[in-house]
Amino acid sequence: MALGPDGKPYKTRADVHMAGESPARAFARRREALTLKKEILKGGGRKQEAGPSLLAELAPNIPVTSLEKTNKLAWILTYLAHRFGPREKLRSYAGTGQSGIHRMADTGTVALYGDWASGTLAAAQVATRIREHSPEHTIHMGDIYFVGDEDEARENFLGEEVAGSPWQAVAFPRGSQRSFALNGNHEMYARGRGYFRRVLPALDQQASFFALENEHWRIIGLDSGYHSITWPFRELLFRPDCHLPDAVVDWLKEIVTTPRREDMGSGDAKDPRGTIILTHHQPFSFYEPGFPRLMEQIGAVLGGPVLWFWGHEHWMSVYAPVERAGLEIHGRCIGHGGMPCEPPGTKRDPSYPILLEDHRILDTGAQVVLWPNGYAMLGFDGPDLRVDYRDVAGTLVAHEAWTVRDGTIVMAEAPVADVEGVGPPL
Repeated sequence: MALGPDGKPYKTRADVHMAGESPARAFARRREALTLKKEILKGGGRKQEAGPSLLAELAPNIPVTSLEKTNKLAWILTYLAHRFGPREKLRSYAGTGQSGIHRMADTGTVALYGDWASGTLAAAQVATRIREHSPEHTIHMGDIYFVGDEDEARENFLGEEVAGSPWQAVAFPRGSQRSFALNGNHEMYARGRGYFRRVLPALDQQASFFALENEHWRIIGLDSGYHSITWPFRELLFRPDCHLPDAVVDWLKEIVTTPRREDMGSGDAKDPRGTIILTHHQPFSFYEPGFPRLMEQIGAVLGGPVLWFWGHEHWMSVYAPVERAGLEIHGRCIGHGGMPCEPPGTKRDPSYPILLEDHRILDTGAQVVLWPNGYAMLGFDGPDLRVDYRDVAGTLVAHEAWTVRDGTIVMAEAPVADVEGVGPPL
């Protein structure tokens, strides 16, 4: 059993047993909590007990194993407990005096990690590895599990102890200059309450979209999570298109892509920087349905070649370039930050070929196949960029290199596998 500094266990695949209860008992406990909540809402006798202990009883922390693909019941019950009610209002930069554009040095590092905020031992290890790099900026690519409510945001992202929880809290790796967090679909299953009320204020981040820029590069983080929900239950049957909110598109058009003389020294309409796009959701996928509306919206504003990182899928994949909606997309999936990385199914879409993926099998000591967790490190040196993909132990898994020439990103070194077991899909 892996214990944290406070003597509590991290969530691991064996966490049901560490908690001393079976999956059936965990499900029963959730049902009991939901029944109790209904009684309180109706003015039942236990209303006077409302406090930290009762709150913990009403929303018991479901083990991470309960959200694996083979365990649907716990997910449905958790969803039901949080999904109903109005979503948080989308924050923007209008009237704040802020542009959402932040400067970064021409030389420095940015850590990217997706689907990390699960409170698992792997998440804690990934955070430790990232801190060892001492990056200037860190960016979480979205998804606080299980539904991103305020307690989960506190425990699984901010590293704050939650009264009554049996689990070790895990804190995000903070950059020496700034840290950012994207919005994911799991944050929105609790209607964005944990993300907008807890995470953004803690990061001093005004809105769920932002940009980092230097003389040669710009990183644009966009909110594909806000419209990942529609009506409860309907969204589970008819998948939302996860399109960017109008405020995000307007900001992209009017602020980010509008040439600024102080940046360029002229009124030239072409931005001379190479573009890196960050979203939680995938524009396309070899394994799962993509979200093409994102490509259409971004392509209508940007055009040209982009390096696009996303999460949502819990594995690491480096794609061959794809031309869609006026974009030349070099896609990179890094949704393997903290959740158990269960290998994808047998469905394949040859329209989106993968060059490299980390399909090494972990030795878990259990009857389950899992791939490694990990993260990406972006190292900037003037117009040059090196991307290192590392696993939970900090091992270099794969790397690639880019440079910017006349406002266009050019691959300086093709993706290279650095360990055995990383390569094209099996």
